[in-house]
Amino acid sequence: MHFCTAQRVSAARAAPASPHCRPRVRAAVSRIQRRVVVRADPDDAPAATDADVAPQASRAPSKPETPPAPAEQKDPRFKGFKALVVGASGRTGREIVKRLVKEGVPVRAFVRDTAKAREVLPGEDEGVEFVKGDVNQLQGLAPAAEGCNVVFIATSTAPRTDPFGPFEVEYEGTKNVVAAARMAGAIHVVLVSTIGADDPFFFLNIFFGIAFWKKRAEEHLQRSGIPYTIVRPGGLRDTPARGSSQGNIVMEGPNTFGTPPKRQVGSILRSQVADVCVEAILEPTAENRVVEIIASPSEPSKSIAELYRAQSL
Repeated sequence: MHFCTAQRVSAARAAPASPHCRPRVRAAVSRIQRRVVVRADPDDAPAATDADVAPQASRAPSKPETPPAPAEQKDPRFKGFKALVVGASGRTGREIVKRLVKEGVPVRAFVRDTAKAREVLPGEDEGVEFVKGDVNQLQGLAPAAEGCNVVFIATSTAPRTDPFGPFEVEYEGTKNVVAAARMAGAIHVVLVSTIGADDPFFFLNIFFGIAFWKKRAEEHLQRSGIPYTIVRPGGLRDTPARGSSQGNIVMEGPNTFGTPPKRQVGSILRSQVADVCVEAILEPTAENRVVEIIASPSEPSKSIAELYRAQSL
């Protein structure tokens, strides 16, 4: 409040007034009071109370809350499984890991490079445990398999840079994995092989011998006494070919697909291969079976369980 105004108010209140001048004094005081109210510092104004604010707040429209996304339901049939995935950071192996994680299955990923594996696989917070090792060293595989009741073998090799790779990885490595699975008491082993394993003229045999050594690995697994499923996919893809649809899975028995014109050739997505592999540990008709799979847009859609059951007829 300005000092001069306050002084005038004090003087007006203190000075005695005669009866004749009282009306004029009261009028002057009233004018001064009105000036005091107008010129008062805004900071001196009383704060608004809750009662003053509440009516305005009640008129404001309330923002509707976004409902939480429903939790994804996991298949209860997978409860009790723990999986060892060998070759987990490979392009097919990682799809198997992702599918297992989606179903809530704890996974032990056996890889050559854990740093690389962590870049492409779900993490520890999603139930994945990383173990670094070499399939040619049984002493590392055996402890990795401990506590795992299902084993997936999705190893791969690059024969252009390592001509001995198909023998060392696809055959000797698979033998070691099977030995580790037996020591761990595994109840099922799923091996990813290839179409053409029965065809000596298949291109993977002519140039690199990959299918030849995969076939030898298949035979070793079949002699092991462990329940198994051998999945032979066609050409592996990450995405559908340009201008084509994904297609539905076609499943047949051994020696169906391979070198034209005697055998049909085809491709399939790695994610579809993973679905076939993971379903094998649930489906009784997949046990001790060799299946070959490709994808075709003209094939009617069927569940993987139906495809396996059709092979048992």
